[in-house]
This record gives sequence, structure tokens and C-alpha cells, in this order.
Amino acid sequence: MADGVKERLLDGVDAVKELVRRYVEDFKSQTGFFKAKTAIILGYVAVAVLSFMFIPPPGEHNPLGARIKVGTISFGSREKAFVEVTNEGGTMWEKAVVTIQGTHVRNGNPQPGVWAASDRVRKNEKRVFYADDFRDKQGFKPEIDVKVTRVVLEAEGQVYAKDLAAKGAGR
Repeated sequence: MADGVKERLLDGVDAVKELVRRYVEDFKSQTGFFKAKTAIILGYVAVAVLSFMFIPPPGEHNPLGARIKVGTISFGSREKAFVEVTNEGGTMWEKAVVTIQGTHVRNGNPQPGVWAASDRVRKNEKRVFYADDFRDKQGFKPEIDVKVTRVVLEAEGQVYAKDLAAKGAGR
């Protein structure tokens, strides 16, 4: 019985070799245009495969499985900053504390600051915190067009920080 399995396996390997040999011969006989298109497609596939291999999946350096997006909404001559937090983790966050660090202009003077907001975020829920949801330790809000340079999310005893200043983001 083992000889029969071995024979079938060797026949299968020979069939694959023959198939590959025929494809290589067919490819060699094609035009340069076809070869160029094939090279472009294979290059795209290689880039896609390498991207999946080397780009860490969400949550690898993010113990909460959170996704954080910082942006602005236009309000006439000013923009209103927001932080969007998505809970892609496995549990609900009973008390998620979102802390932003940044700079805002008050009375013509740029002022750095740290502000925090908290709320419950259910599993797979997207929660948006606007600039006026945040407060500093004295209870003051930042200006609505605060330039956010860092976001820290604390929930369930875990911390995830996203530094935006290095990427030039936050606006």
C-alpha cells in the first residue's frame, strides 16, 4: 500500500513539473508587451504580500485593540478638532479616558495644554470626542481649533498612545 501512495505522489510531482515547464515555454514565446504586463502584475502581488508580512496587524502594539483618528471639521473661519476612538478589542470599556496633548491659541497667544475626556465605549463602537468634550485639570476646555499632537487612551488598566507630532498629523 505504501508503494502505491509513493508512486501516486511521484506522478503528481511529475505532472506539476510538466505543467510548470509548459507555462515557462508559453511565457517565453509571448510578446514583450505581455511580458511587461505580467511583470507589473507580479510586482503588485509581491508588494501586497510583503506589506502583509511586514506591517503589523492592528492590536500588535496596541493592547486595547483601539483605532484612533484625529481630524478637524470646518466651522467657517475656524476648524473644530475631534478625536475618533474605535473599540476593536474584545471587551467593552466601562471607563475609557482619552487624553489629548496639544496647542491652542487664546487671546492671540499659543498655549500648550493637556485635556481629558471619558466615556463608556462598547465593543466595536466608534465614539467621537470633540474639542469641547475635553477639560484640563482646572475644568477649562481647549479652544475648538486645538492642534492635537498626542492622544493617550486608557481603558481596562491598559494604555495606548498615539504620537501625532512626529507624523505631522493632528490637523
